[in-house]
Parts: sequence; C-alpha cells; structure tokens
Amino acid sequence: MTGSVAGASNAVRPSGMPGPGIGAMIDSSIVREPLLAADVGSVVTRAYLLEVVGGSRRLVAIGECSTLGDDGVPDVRGALSRALGDCLRAGGRAWADAPRERALITSAGSLPRVAVIAPSPDDATIAIGELESLPLVLLDPLVLDGQGLNPDVLTAYLESGEPDIVVLMSGGRPIDHERARGAVESIALGLSINAPYLILAGDPLAFEPLRPMVETQLAGMHQLARPEAQPILQAVGRRIMESLYQRWHDPADREPLAKPDGAMIIHSSLHGVCVAARNVGDRYDVDVLAVHGGGTYTMASSYSGAINQRRAVNVVRDDVGAATGRLTLLREVGAPSIARWLPFDIDEGALTEHARRVQAAPWQVSVTVRDLLIEHAFNREALRVTLERLARRFDPERAWRAGARGVPKIPAPDLLIGSGGALSRTPRLAQAVLQMLDAVQPAALTQLALDRATAMSLLGVLGYMGGTTAVGSELEHDVLLSLGICVAPVGTGNEGETAIRVVVTYSDKAPVEIDVPFGVIEVLPLPLGERAALRLYPSREFDVGLGRGEAASPRVEVQGGACGIVIDCRGRPIQLPEDDEKRQAKLLQWFQAMRAYPPLSFVEGG
Repeated sequence: MTGSVAGASNAVRPSGMPGPGIGAMIDSSIVREPLLAADVGSVVTRAYLLEVVGGSRRLVAIGECSTLGDDGVPDVRGALSRALGDCLRAGGRAWADAPRERALITSAGSLPRVAVIAPSPDDATIAIGELESLPLVLLDPLVLDGQGLNPDVLTAYLESGEPDIVVLMSGGRPIDHERARGAVESIALGLSINAPYLILAGDPLAFEPLRPMVETQLAGMHQLARPEAQPILQAVGRRIMESLYQRWHDPADREPLAKPDGAMIIHSSLHGVCVAARNVGDRYDVDVLAVHGGGTYTMASSYSGAINQRRAVNVVRDDVGAATGRLTLLREVGAPSIARWLPFDIDEGALTEHARRVQAAPWQVSVTVRDLLIEHAFNREALRVTLERLARRFDPERAWRAGARGVPKIPAPDLLIGSGGALSRTPRLAQAVLQMLDAVQPAALTQLALDRATAMSLLGVLGYMGGTTAVGSELEHDVLLSLGICVAPVGTGNEGETAIRVVVTYSDKAPVEIDVPFGVIEVLPLPLGERAALRLYPSREFDVGLGRGEAASPRVEVQGGACGIVIDCRGRPIQLPEDDEKRQAKLLQWFQAMRAYPPLSFVEGG
C-alpha cells in the first residue's frame, strides 16, 4: 500500500508553497511606498527598484555593475551611481523622481569575525549555541585547558584569527574564573594594537573581580562586560560593519543612495539572506537550507525543527568566495577534489592558473564552456566545505577531514534555496540545480528554489525593517524561482538495476511511468504553474522516506518548476567512479540528462 511522506521531516509539502514564490498573504491595510535599494558587494553592486503595483511592492527593475574601477580598486560611489542610474532608467524613472524610501545593503567587509574563549568544552558549546544563528564568521573556539592555558598559544590564536569580537566565557568553577583572569591578562598584553571588542559572557558575578582589570589594563579597547552575548553581538556587529564599510570606500564622497533627509542605515546582505530563509520556514512550517555562493563569501543557513522550537544555524566562509577564494579553496581541498567534477583531464597547474586569473579579474565572466565547467567545479567544492563546517555545528564530535567525500549530517531540508551570484547567474538553470544537488546531496523529496533575481538579501532586509508583512507574496514571486522537486532515493545498488519507479499523473494528459536505474538522473516535465500526482515505488534497497522498499506519495499534488521533476538516483553519498575515463563519461551522462551544457566538443582532447 502506498504511504504518504507529506508529513515526514524531510518530505516536501509543495501545496503549502504558492508556486514559484514563497511568501505571505498581502495585508491591504499596510501602506507601502516605492523603494530604491542597492546591495554593494566586493565584486558586484546591484540596484533594485520596487514600485507599488496592485497595493504591494513589486520588483520592476535591476541594475548591476562591477564594484571595482578600471584600476581594480573598489569604486563604491561610481558603482552605486552606475547601478542606480541603470536601474532607474530601466524602471522609467529619473533621479529627480527617485523613491524617497531607500535601503543600502552590503556584504563588503560586513561580517565581524568572532572568537570564543571558554574554560571548558561545555562552555564553548553554550557560547557557540548562542552565536550560531547570527551571520558571523565564527572561528573555532579556544578552550582554556592544556595548551590553551599558555599565554603564547592564546595570543597566537587571536593574532592568526584576527577577530573583531572576542567572547570570553566565565565558567562556573573558581578555577574557571582564574583562567578567565589569565585570558584577560594575555589579551591585554598581546593585543595592544587593533584590539577587538571584548564581551564577557556567562555569570555576571564571576566577572565582577575582572571589571577593574578590564577597565585599567584594556583601556584602549572597546569593552562590553555583560552576560547577554547575542544582542550585544548584533549591536556591535552592526557598528563594526558600518565602520568597515565606511573605511572600505571613500567617506568624503557623498553617498549616491543617501536619503533626502541624509539618514542612512547600512544592512548586512548575508543577514538578509538568513532572515529571508527563516521567514520562509516560519510561514510554511518547512525546514529550509539556503546555500549562498557570493564573490567573497560562501554561506550555508539551516533553519529546522518543530514549530516554536526551530534552530537557526548559519556558517560563513569568508575565505572561499566564488571569485576571491579559489586559491585558498584549492590549497584546502586539493586539485583532485576540484578535478573530479570535470569531464576532461586537468592538472593542478591549470587549476591554479584559472584561480589566479579569476582573482585578478573577479568581475569577468566565463566565456568558454570549459572555463564555465571549471568555475562550477570550484563552486561545488566551496559549497561542500561550507556545509561540512555547518555539519560540525550539529555533530561537533565528528572530525571532518579536508576533501572528505561524506554527506554532511545536517537536518534534511524540505526546501533547498540557492542564492548568490555563483548560483543565480548560471547561464542555464540546470547548472545551478546540479551544483546544489552535488554539494548538498538532499535525500528523499526536496523542493528546489533559486534566487534568480539575486535579491534574496533584499527580501530579508525588508522583513526585519518592517516585519514579515512588509514582504508580500508577489514580491517573493519576483525574487524566488521554483526550480521544481528533486526525488532522491537513498541507497546503493548495481549500475543498470532499477532504483525507483516513478508515476506522474497529470491533470491534462496521459500519465507517465518510468523506471530509473541506479547511477542515473532523469528529468520529467512539470512546468511552472502545473500540478501532478506523484507516486514513488523504490526498489527494496532504496528509501524515499518511509523505509526501504516502501512505496510512497505526497498527500497532495506536487507543483511544477522551471526544471520539472528531477529524479536523482546517483545514491547517497554520490560515488564517482575512480577510473578517470569512467568518471568523465558518467559526468557527461548527467550533464546530458539535465541538458545543463551545450555539446562539449573539446572533451576528447582534455
């Protein structure tokens, strides 16, 4: 008998999501004004014009350009002027009648680096739990035990990590208090220049004896001695973000986006992505995983759990960005990890040369299919290592190795969202789908969506500027594109043997029934706006959410997307053949099945 997977933890609930957009019902009592916004990144600056259409804000025009000038130096004022001018012209407006409501978003130097120093692993875990929901670059904690008690080790830890904020936990034992005192002394002696903010977190009484030391020995630092770490971090993070941004561009220039009254608040674009993902999860009671591939940042944001008990965990890698971090990524994972995603032979020297060329000119786009394939191989690995860092938040005891092939142990998402230019700007949507599936490797049933407008950060910023009702479903339709649904049976089998039988019953045409072998990807059509009944019959060694061999179907019809129904029978984890010729042939097979790339005439020559 066919079971229902609609209520399973990792099953998609497509009927709860209104087509390609993911948003709330419109509150007609709220007066909305047109909005002009810009998102300034280290590589790309984008401008957005939102007009009021039918009582709600709609995205009507986008302008974008390189943030870098012709000399390779950031030209924020020039980039803003060009992007905003292009956006206004595309929207039929001039500067004279530009909307008065404005928002400035940035990811350039906007995330504070946070170091946690704790007297015990348990205290470090508590601190990490408080901080993991914030879009921070969270360094691995230092425990004041063993080598961690050595002042030289502590100083080296802080100097190598270059944190903007140090969170020092008090602990609950007298010996913990002594260790905290020693840490303060080491910080005072070792970091007299460019000292970070210090947050004393935990038992406020334990820090009372330290207060005179903080006030005297750390007089040159910004001190914050409070037990409530998270709200302070949010406030300090904003101040750091604004100061870094102001230093990043010439403060003598008049800000082109400045409001008519001169007021301007700078918002974090990565924070906006996290908030947007969180709002989606709350509205539809779904577990969300958002993966963001930006020019200088790669981020994974998980929002999961039972309603009213959801856990938000965000991990940001500021060293493996799609444009500026390829050399670092190559050193971390090794050339074979990058090359395994390519259907042609390539050596480490060629990959290094590619990474150097991109980092020297990050705004340039790939002009050949070969370069595009290399770019996407780097993107897969950047997402994978970021997801591995995220997995450590859920499973801290597991020791991840650089280049590990395992699937990250993170909560299985109902909805997987891709954002950032590395995914949003792919020439074909199927290229983004493949990168997301290869990096995340979602199991069972997963809804797929893409921030095709590269405006997900704006959705989140509008959400926390004016509450969730500030973002209507129409605006989210403009930003988030439904890619369809992925069916990925979990298990392993022999090549050519059937892994799953899928039956799709359409409303206006004959049903389609297909047997999909293990190791194969198949795509069935289900366009945007259409619905169909889906029945899944996995083989006895495969599971789609109800146990091995158990047939299943969503309780309701599934909704179509731009890429239809993707049946991914490559197994979990995906196992690529060790033999180079077989591996390359398998990759080409998957690319062809997804129609992801044009014919690759250069493959035979490598």
